Amino acid sequence: MNWSVTNAYTADGTDQPTQFGNTVAITSVDANNWKMVIKKDGRVLSSMTHTLSADGKTQTIKGTA
Repeated sequence: MNWSVTNAYTADGTDQPTQFGNTVAITSVDANNWKMVIKKDGRVLSSMTHTLSADGKTQTIKGTA
């Protein structure tokens, strides 16, 4: 299967709908770190932190599902 999905979300901490019936909430922690929480019917499915390296070349994602 080969498919592509493009989304645009606002990093304001609010639950925003996805095309898959979930919600995503993104919160900016600082200039290089963001917290993302994905929910289905109000229940947390996954929580992760996205970290961008100082040189902007590497993104590290740590989380739980």
